[in-house]
Amino acid sequence: MQARELAEQLGAGSPTAELGDLARRARIAIADEPVPQGPPLGLTARELQVLSQVADRRSNRDIAAELFISVKR
Repeated sequence: MQARELAEQLGAGSPTAELGDLARRARIAIADEPVPQGPPLGLTARELQVLSQVADRRSNRDIAAELFISVKR
């Protein structure tokens, strides 16, 4: 991760820690550190299903019908 390496070279301690935290939450590997395991983007399987439908530009009603969710009125 170039941003983290640059922050370390400049002696910027706080941004370095923040970049490391952000990378872990985004499941991005940093240098020799392992990639944290878990759901992508920290989302549940159901949230990923809904996100996929939204990415396909489906309407709330279509998503609800597809995923058996009651439509919020």
